[in-house]
Parts: sequence; C-alpha cells; structure tokens
Amino acid sequence: MNAIRTIVACLALALVMSYGAAPSHAATETLHTNGDSLTLEVSKGVLLRLDAPASDIFIANPAIADVQVKSPRLIYVFGVAPGETTLYAIGANDRPVYSAKLVVTSNLSQLTGLYEKLLPQARIKVQLVNGMALLNGVAPTAGMAEAAERYAKSVLGVEIVNHVRVVQPTQVNLRVKFAEVSRSTLKQLGVNWESLFDIGDASIGLFTGRDVIQRVLDPVTGLPINEFIRAPDADSIL
Repeated sequence: MNAIRTIVACLALALVMSYGAAPSHAATETLHTNGDSLTLEVSKGVLLRLDAPASDIFIANPAIADVQVKSPRLIYVFGVAPGETTLYAIGANDRPVYSAKLVVTSNLSQLTGLYEKLLPQARIKVQLVNGMALLNGVAPTAGMAEAAERYAKSVLGVEIVNHVRVVQPTQVNLRVKFAEVSRSTLKQLGVNWESLFDIGDASIGLFTGRDVIQRVLDPVTGLPINEFIRAPDADSIL
C-alpha cells in the first residue's frame, strides 16, 4: 500500500513540475526586438550602452556585422559587409536585454567625398534601398551625371538607379550691330521729332532740318552726336 502511495506521489510531482516548466520554455522561444534599427557603414561601428548587464551577445549573421564586448553593459557593433542581420543581448535568467535590426551599408561617406572632389558643381545625394543605390540631385552636364553613376558603381558595387537631372545654365548672347546712316537717308525717312527730353542736367533736343545732328548733344560726353556718326554716302546701310 505504501508503495502505491509513493508511486502516485511521484507521478503527481512530475506532472506539476512539467506544468510549471512550460511557461519558462515558451518565454525563451518568443523573442521580440526592441524595434530599434541601426544603420552602419562597412568597417565602421557604434558603441551601445545597455540598460542591464548582458551575459551573452548573439548576431544572426557574423558575415554582415560583428560585435566586441567591452563590458557587460557596453558593446561595440561594427559593419563587415553590406546586408541586414539581427543583434540579441541576453541577460540574467536568459532574458533578452536588447535586440535590434542591423543594416550595414557600403561606405557612403567615401562616395560623397569623391563627388565633392571630382564633381564640385553637381549636387548629388545617395540613398541605399533594398540593395540598390539611388542617385538624386542635379548636374550641370550629362557627362557629370554619367560620371556620378560610374563612381557609385565603383565604390558601392551595387545596382545603381540614376535619377540625377541635368540642368544647364541659361546663356544669353547679345549681338549688337551699329549702323552708319547718312544724313540724307534720315531726311528721306521723313522723321519729325519735336520732343524734348531732360536727363539730369543734360537736355536732348530733337528737331527737323538739315542741322539736326549738329545740334543734338550726347547726354554723357556733351559732344555733338555727329562726332560719333559717320555718314558715308556710298556705303549707307538703310
């Protein structure tokens, strides 16, 4: 009889222990990230200070990013190759202390410095999206826009989507033609100007008659306009 009671007690104890262990096992299986997303460049990193001491640090893909533990609360995470991976820091009682998604990009600062040195007149921004590099901005010539794409391919080594717009500066060419008009041609035109213009202290009188050119003074130099107008009879343009 005592043997039967002992067996029943052992079975009950085993059942209770298995029931109590189930929640703990379920808690270890469900790990949620803190919602953080860290963007790193290749061969560059950041220092992370944890809210609680961590006993173990895990990175899902060490080929993308790696970690160095400075202290239980201070870790250094750096990029190895372009891609995405996940970081987990585990503390006491196997509880997650910190977790985040790591996004490792190529060396954008190197490409930006190259643009500033070789294409100073262009304004180009680079953005990495889903393994592709998007180029946005403006360039003064089509050659500069094509050069920006070549540099991006060389430095980043990914597919390039070039959205750089070519904006050429507006050029205005002025062509001035001076015509030499003979006095007889002016007379034949039948122009009858009887206006008087006051410009500062200078007055310009426009009248009709043979001596009109001799009486009109230049408002800047004060000299008669006929000093500046030659009237060859043979080579009249009008």
